[in-house]
Amino acid sequence: MTDPVQSVVIPCFDEPTLLPCLSSLRNCIPPPHPVEVIVIVNAPANATQEVTNTNRRTYEEALEWTAGNAAEWLNFDIRYIPDMPPRDAGAGLARKTGMDLAAHRLMEHGRPDGIISSLDADTLVHHTYLKDIQQLFSDNPGCNACTTFFEHPVQGDAFPPEIYGAIIQYELHLRYYVQALRFAGFPYAFHTVGSCFSVRASVYLRQGGMNKRKAGEDFYFLHKLMPLGGVFELNSTCVYPSPRPSHRVPFGTGPFISKFILDREQEWQTYHLDAFRDLKDFFDKKDLLYHADPQTLRQVCEKLSLSIREFVSGQIFDKLDEINSNSSGRSAFNKRFFAWFNAFRVLKYLNFAHEHYFTRITVSRAINVLLELNLAASDPKDLLLYLRKLQRAHEYRI
Repeated sequence: MTDPVQSVVIPCFDEPTLLPCLSSLRNCIPPPHPVEVIVIVNAPANATQEVTNTNRRTYEEALEWTAGNAAEWLNFDIRYIPDMPPRDAGAGLARKTGMDLAAHRLMEHGRPDGIISSLDADTLVHHTYLKDIQQLFSDNPGCNACTTFFEHPVQGDAFPPEIYGAIIQYELHLRYYVQALRFAGFPYAFHTVGSCFSVRASVYLRQGGMNKRKAGEDFYFLHKLMPLGGVFELNSTCVYPSPRPSHRVPFGTGPFISKFILDREQEWQTYHLDAFRDLKDFFDKKDLLYHADPQTLRQVCEKLSLSIREFVSGQIFDKLDEINSNSSGRSAFNKRFFAWFNAFRVLKYLNFAHEHYFTRITVSRAINVLLELNLAASDPKDLLLYLRKLQRAHEYRI
């Protein structure tokens, strides 16, 4: 195989089902340029014997399988790292280990524009996955990164009905949250799913690479990239993450499913749309804050909603003075404004607002209100299918 142009990185911990993921990649339509798949089978040095046995078996099975399934356009590199530092071991460090390796290899081969794609060991991909990712980056030289459309399985015989019911609620919440951020005017309103993004090697290195967080590493990494611009949604293909319960990470899909089933929930309670309306009002007024004199600044702030005023109290005047002092124009001001009121601060605001001002509502009701559907009695799965269709039809980019 000639030097790869795309690397697919898969962290793998306590995972007995790696081969379906590798098989789905092998079954992809061969893309224009060669691909290397890097798997990091990993565990902390203090892992239990059960985890060690699972990892070793998965590693050996993967080695045997890949020996007979490499192709002219596809190569596999299966790494076994059983002794990661316990303090740092987790999804972030494993993903970072693989992505760092991929980036340096692409750079060594003279491919700074090469692509690093991130998957998870329990995901499957559509047969156009590799081809469509390469096509997106080829057609858009200014593309620094992309997120890929995803769909959790919501029916079938692989899982009991309660798991499918729980994953429907979880994905509804994810899609509502992104849709509500776009409604509010937040510019970096993308899904941040660890198995559903790709980035150019040079951009990955320039931004300092992946972090070592034990969970949420995808969220922080992608939101570090977004202010650069050139981030696209790729909706022409699809990744299929697993809906199974799991306690391998502190939060995310697996822990959500476990808790939802344990608590015997029927519908997930999500953020009230009124909190996003208050955000929208704040973001709509930000242009009035550009080089505003103290009196204008006070007048604008007095007209903000109570939830926003209380949340930014004690920091907004100094912060806006700093932002304005370092902004040569309106574009720079907007960029610095959202560097301050970033995705993490938005999340902190929403949690603050729901502690003091708003009551959470069911995710089905929230979506109906946001989209003005008036379908409160509709089946959650039908509502999810509607929302998938809506988001897939509108590729978002910055």
